[in-house]
Amino acid sequence: MEIRDDLPADVWDDYAQRGSHYHRYGWGQVLARALGHRVRYLAAVAGERVVGILPLAVVSSRALGTFALSLPTVNYGGVVADSPEAARALAEAGLTWAREQGARWVLLRQAEPAATGWPEAVSRETLLLELPADPWAALDPKVRNQVRKAEKCGVEVGESRPERFQPVFARCLRDLGTPAYGVEYFREVAAWFPEQVGWHEVRRGGRVIGGAVSIRQGGRWEVPWACSLRSERANCPQMLLYWTLIAQAAKEGAQVFDFGRSPHDSGPYRFKQQWGAHPHPLPWQYWSREGRAPETGAESPRYRLATRAWRLLPMAVAGRLGPVVARWLP
Repeated sequence: MEIRDDLPADVWDDYAQRGSHYHRYGWGQVLARALGHRVRYLAAVAGERVVGILPLAVVSSRALGTFALSLPTVNYGGVVADSPEAARALAEAGLTWAREQGARWVLLRQAEPAATGWPEAVSRETLLLELPADPWAALDPKVRNQVRKAEKCGVEVGESRPERFQPVFARCLRDLGTPAYGVEYFREVAAWFPEQVGWHEVRRGGRVIGGAVSIRQGGRWEVPWACSLRSERANCPQMLLYWTLIAQAAKEGAQVFDFGRSPHDSGPYRFKQQWGAHPHPLPWQYWSREGRAPETGAESPRYRLATRAWRLLPMAVAGRLGPVVARWLP
């Protein structure tokens, strides 16, 4: 078995179907082109047969130093392999390259366990809804009432595009204290995955007040990004948005609706649970110079301080700085 970094994109993608959508070749290109990350596609090959893959990106951050992830900005990544031997070889090759690039730590955002030999840090859970034959009938009555309220308030959900989604997404994230990726990032996503990625917007009175991005892979629908303006919360736009996506996923024959990752018992976690979704711990694996799990989110005091400061920025400032700062984050 050898580790290679020169597989043709079509050969890579053929094997990547065993992993998440983010294991596809195009996501590394999105990260490299839109965010400037150094990306490497590592494959374990036995003879002429691919037996494992690991897409890896190195991020150089002014605030956090240099680190490596599989993959930054998205929900999943990590090693996909046919055997423990292939998993360990890929992890070792990825670590060697990351350390050569100056990385202080490496994080594999595994959706499923991999026999890399690395320790696990389960700090997030993904929430999955097994789609029933009649999704509306399966909803909690309180959820149905909130969907109806949104419709009565004149909320509508329709198709969108990156240029319309990004501004409202940036405003929503500013209110939460988080920088948003620039429109270039979302344009790259749209360009690489025109058939699998959907763009959705929420409108009220002709104004865009929210939106979402959906990703389709096989029988699974995922929503990695969704938002609605805080000022519209009383009109329940987020409820109609998610109901519309769930109904569309069921109509297209999906079996699973993936709400994406959240910290346990957080506000977003509870929002997702009310739809009937069930939590699945994510067995993220890591290496670090210090020997402890890296702090990549709300568990970091420095992150909480930065969040409070970002919320205070005028939107004109947050809109300009957001794409610059967001590229430095895990």
